[in-house]
Amino acid sequence: MPSEPSSRYTNGGAAAALVAAALAVCTFGVLTLLMSVSAASWRAWLNWRIGAFGGKHISMLLVWLTAWGLLHWRWRQRTVAWRPIVWTIAALLAGALALTFPPLLHFLSSGG
Repeated sequence: MPSEPSSRYTNGGAAAALVAAALAVCTFGVLTLLMSVSAASWRAWLNWRIGAFGGKHISMLLVWLTAWGLLHWRWRQRTVAWRPIVWTIAALLAGALALTFPPLLHFLSSGG
């Protein structure tokens, strides 16, 4: 006899992983914008002598791991509603896409 699904299964860990990944991608968009509009201090901090993307990727990785750890710790025993999670992910990905879209990036970096 196959076992029936029980209510003890949670989806909080999966939701935490997805939201953390979307937050990391949005962080990359914000850092891309900061690289193009900010002073030399941001450029020096984000370049790390390994290329233009090195500092941004390492920062994005740190945000992803931190967000994933914190959200997983918070949601690990919960069953979260998927609708707000999906809307949050969609908003973060749309923001990341907008912040890395070349015409918008050029417009924002030139001061409007």
